[in-house]
Amino acid sequence: MTQVEDKEYFGPWGEAYATIYDKVGPHNPVHLDPMPVPQGADSATSSVQAPAIITDSAISNSTRQTYVDQFRQGSELYSQGRYAQSVECFHAADRLRPGQADCVVMLANCYQSMDQHSKAEGIYKYATDLDPHHAIAWYNRGLTLQALGRWQESRDCQLNALRDHYLTGTPAMESIASTLAACFVKLGDAKSGCRLLSELVGSGPHPLAQQLAEYLSDSGEPGKAIDVLKQQHPADLEAWYKDAVGALALNNNFRQSDLLSRLLTIQNFTVPKHPRVQEGFHNAIKAAMAQIKAKDDGPASMLELDGLGMYSIMALREGCQFAACRVKSWDVLTTALRRTFMANGCLEHQAQIQEYVPSSSGGEDPLAEIPQGCKLVVQGVNCPASVPLLIQRMQTFQAAGMLTVPKKGALKVMGIQCDQLHHQTNVGPVVSGFDVSNFGDFCTAIRKYNLNVHLHHADHVQLSEVVTVDVAKGINELSEMKVKLPIKTAGRLDAIATWYDFELFDGIELSMGPASDGLWKQNIQMVHLDQDVAAGESVEMDIVVTRWAKDYTQQWIMFDDIGVAREEKAPTQTHQTALNSFDALGGAVWHFDMMSDLKRNDAYERALIAAVKPGSIVLDIGTGSGLLAMMAARAGAKHVYACEMNPDVAEKAKAVIKANGLEDRITVYGKRSTDIHVGAELPAPVDVVVTETMGTDLLSEAMYFSLHDAVKRLTTPDVVLIPSTGRVLAQLIEVPERWHMDGFAIPKEGGLDMRPLNTLLPNFWSMVQMKKIKYVALSDVTTLFDFDFSVPYNPKGLLDTLKVPLIASGRLHAVVIWWDSILGRDGDEDIIIETGPESRYASTDHAHWSQMMQILSFDGVPVTAGESIPLRVYTDNHMTFCELTEQ
Repeated sequence: MTQVEDKEYFGPWGEAYATIYDKVGPHNPVHLDPMPVPQGADSATSSVQAPAIITDSAISNSTRQTYVDQFRQGSELYSQGRYAQSVECFHAADRLRPGQADCVVMLANCYQSMDQHSKAEGIYKYATDLDPHHAIAWYNRGLTLQALGRWQESRDCQLNALRDHYLTGTPAMESIASTLAACFVKLGDAKSGCRLLSELVGSGPHPLAQQLAEYLSDSGEPGKAIDVLKQQHPADLEAWYKDAVGALALNNNFRQSDLLSRLLTIQNFTVPKHPRVQEGFHNAIKAAMAQIKAKDDGPASMLELDGLGMYSIMALREGCQFAACRVKSWDVLTTALRRTFMANGCLEHQAQIQEYVPSSSGGEDPLAEIPQGCKLVVQGVNCPASVPLLIQRMQTFQAAGMLTVPKKGALKVMGIQCDQLHHQTNVGPVVSGFDVSNFGDFCTAIRKYNLNVHLHHADHVQLSEVVTVDVAKGINELSEMKVKLPIKTAGRLDAIATWYDFELFDGIELSMGPASDGLWKQNIQMVHLDQDVAAGESVEMDIVVTRWAKDYTQQWIMFDDIGVAREEKAPTQTHQTALNSFDALGGAVWHFDMMSDLKRNDAYERALIAAVKPGSIVLDIGTGSGLLAMMAARAGAKHVYACEMNPDVAEKAKAVIKANGLEDRITVYGKRSTDIHVGAELPAPVDVVVTETMGTDLLSEAMYFSLHDAVKRLTTPDVVLIPSTGRVLAQLIEVPERWHMDGFAIPKEGGLDMRPLNTLLPNFWSMVQMKKIKYVALSDVTTLFDFDFSVPYNPKGLLDTLKVPLIASGRLHAVVIWWDSILGRDGDEDIIIETGPESRYASTDHAHWSQMMQILSFDGVPVTAGESIPLRVYTDNHMTFCELTEQ
């Protein structure tokens, strides 16, 4: 056998694998403690409990032939899925020739296929004792250990399988690599998992590319994930995106859908289409070009930054001779931009696509590769976080003698009182009769975030004057500035609201402030003061510049050392932003919105009172603050076991439960429910399972899988599930104001044709709040899927084609999706939660649920009332997908 010390032994992984293997153990098979014989093993099982080995020379020819026949028959039955009969054949073969590792492995395979994982693991253990270099035994044993939640032992088995793969070539390298990488990721070593897959995937198409992209994305490296996906189509870089999207449903790959839906910021497509943005930029570019032409000092070129080519085309139409469009390095976007220029009659020599040029300090160099004769720079305005750098860029170009659009901009600041935001970012001290003040510690960390809220739709009172702050200074100067807000109206100061206003060009303005069209959300920084502020007082604050990117391309202007004073006296009360505080919730304000959702809380308590009986044992999946677990205890449960995958949140839940005197009746585990077992964490199967792991899409938090797993392993036969059922509901709609939609439609006469950019946008859903969108219902509410969570789910998902009756004529643009769920029954009444367009979740920013809108046609399909339209629907047990079909 080749020595492991030789790096060539590790095949394509070479030095990388050797390094990681050395981290885990020596070159011999990793030692694992023997698995005890499963309780209740039948007499047949004992035939593989290390019998005396009979040498081959002691076997007669007839016995040897009978062994072969039994082995072949067992293999045939196994391939037909008749595992119980296959077991009998392999037991018979093992009795004829004890100690044959291949036979023992096949016997274990049968038990594994019958989901008897503990018994299978014991038999695989025996096989690896018989042959310490049996790669398939190590590999399958590792899979079984994964099913048992023993990930570290599984990792060790896969390492041995990989080591021994080079002796026989089995199992397939891809299978071992995929499983081993999953172990590393599960054990918190995503870096090793990504490194292994990266070296195997290489630079060309590979079946493990999507798994690698998922891990890279989850590890905070979406750029590398994009590169991996692009390598799958080296001959057609545009095809990778469409094919990856199309493969989602087939591969049940919901993580990949999440990744792809994040590749493009939808805001970058909706904002430029908005009428007031498009009109404002067009007028500003027209005025700037008129001023340039009036000087008559030679041909003019222009530079567009962070745009979609739209402003370049506008400038070319106004007499500009050449336009350069500077974008991030992304080949697919480059291809779409070229086609967009062509679709609008721009010749190849008139438009150029550039990449951003980094400076020596690691940021960008705005003046690098400026087009010759550049007299105009147009900067797209999309995300508020990009504005400070945008304004500083414009100053750089202006200092070099160029006109800019926008010309200048400023930050607007005001103090507000808002009951909605106050409740969404504060907990307690009492929720549904429980003291949850310990969970409220997380509220301190929420102060360091800028929340995004449509102030026009959030009832609020303006307490201070609106103050203008010049943000054109550098970061260091900004960080030394103070802001003073004069208070005009007494009240509770809940938040500091900010937004940006621009002068696009001489007298042409554009505001990101509160507006009925809901184009931009405003930035909200929460404030917690002990007393109300009074008219005549002032709020003084230090500016703090936070960043989202190393090169400061994303900056939030925030405030710290917030003090309230009258005239020039010392502050009477202060607020600290806690910018350096640790936030285990990651800024997820919806935790607090969920806890303050009294209608939701009441529905769950009613369902628990109806389900819990004296002596009931309850499992709470995803306990969060422990609220539902405490409700179950109050309903009379003998004991409640609560799972919470976030260990920091789990510790807070323990503190909350202790403060309510329930620590003897509730046990909290800081792990997933799939990682607990009866006989270990649970002393007995549970009678009731309660969970509130429903996302905006009903199953998007893997609730069905969690319930399916719990029913399969952790519950009594007559378990009560809360929720018990759920429906995914939908309505076909027309969207008259189509700037809400992601893509571009057929332009009006003389308009810009931006449709080539639609290839960059998959028909994924986007989260919306339907009360903020003008739409026309073209159908009644239709049920897409109806789930009974007591029925095992289909791991391949569900696919169906529905005939949806139309109640109105118009142009079909999109489908809006939401859900309802029955938690239980209260007497003769179903206890229902519903998240549709008429619920509070259709208008409240940072609500823990909303609706989804999926575009079916950017241009709109003409439909007629009274007809039916075929809609193909699919769920992968995580997300819902819809598409129009001709059948």
